Amino acid sequence: MNRNIAIILTIVTVLCCGCPGLYSLGNFVFSFFYVSPDTTRALAGSGLDPATGLLMSRLLVLCGGLLGLVIPLAVGFVSFRMAKK
Repeated sequence: MNRNIAIILTIVTVLCCGCPGLYSLGNFVFSFFYVSPDTTRALAGSGLDPATGLLMSRLLVLCGGLLGLVIPLAVGFVSFRMAKK
């Protein structure tokens, strides 16, 4: 793989996955400090206990954010490793 292609792939994955992943992790951290009353009302209407639904939504955001950060790291590692050959 050409080194220029490796750089382009890394930049594209950082923009498409890394930035939204950081945003998701920021929302995860922010959700511990502020919970909107509308959120608890919406979760109460879903049949779940509001605390359980809030925990599930926080874990989903955490997993999505971590996955969004791992993908660019993996693409960068693999593409630059292949570019050295």
